[in-house]
Amino acid sequence: MDNTRAIVCPICAGTAFSCVRTYKHDWHQCDRCGTVQRERRPHYPLDVAPVRWLVKNTILDRIFGSTILREHEVVAEEKTAYDLYDRVVADGTKGTKWEPLPAMRLADFVKQGIDISGKSVLEISGGPGFLAREVQKTAKRVVVTEFSDSSAESMLRHLGVQAIRYDYNSDNISDSVSGLFDIVVIIYSIGYCKDLRSFLRSLKNVMHENSVIYVCHSPGTLGLMLRWQFDEYTLIRCWNEDVLAACFAEIGYPERARESEGDISYDFQWYDDAGTRVGAFLKRLHHVVARYYRVRALRAPGRYNRELVQKHFKQVFGKG
Repeated sequence: MDNTRAIVCPICAGTAFSCVRTYKHDWHQCDRCGTVQRERRPHYPLDVAPVRWLVKNTILDRIFGSTILREHEVVAEEKTAYDLYDRVVADGTKGTKWEPLPAMRLADFVKQGIDISGKSVLEISGGPGFLAREVQKTAKRVVVTEFSDSSAESMLRHLGVQAIRYDYNSDNISDSVSGLFDIVVIIYSIGYCKDLRSFLRSLKNVMHENSVIYVCHSPGTLGLMLRWQFDEYTLIRCWNEDVLAACFAEIGYPERARESEGDISYDFQWYDDAGTRVGAFLKRLHHVVARYYRVRALRAPGRYNRELVQKHFKQVFGKG
């Protein structure tokens, strides 16, 4: 594969890229500013006729079909990746990975000097909506968006939050919501936005000069690329911290805080919680495939970030 494929960076218009290939995706990192663009590979190595027939006609489909084969329903309609939110919202947070998150974020808002009391708050791609439900207990107004119509409807029906469907790449946020917001919350979703500058120009129209924006995101690393290589639907863009700071400053909202939220290994929670033979087999399969692409990537030339961890950053923007 050409390691310097000439595509155009959406941030700096650079055309020199380092490319990392994983099982289902190619990841192109701009050699100038570090922005990463993901492309789904047109073909997967094991997604061939004999293997498809064997998997689809046996119990193997339940074991690892979605790992090695193309999930055509997700490719055709990516919103189906969010169908699980309907069930999660109906069942509640207890015992799920979402249970501790609202309290953690509310505590961090206080730490960052973000007072939500009596304020208008917009949370973009905030499904399943549990944070928005807690925020509206003290905020004046809360609006949460989500990529899927059914998820937005479920949040409204089960949680009583004002939820609307919004797609970073086909909608303008200023057309989707009304009024001005004091606080905008974007937690690990800005990586699904293809055109950051266009999004921020539209976002500025629903903020005032003293608005605060709270953003969590993952910049591009080899660890992130390996971790999500088996998912059909994952991050489209990875913006690094300096790129986000520069783009928010362009619309008049300088960076006022930046913190790491910790790193995790690329194989974090790869079926560790399954506790079954199937889970153990899937974890082993993931590691075998990942080892091949990890070795290949580490040997390839290029300027991409070779850290074998997924990084998490939080940045706060506003005039303080």
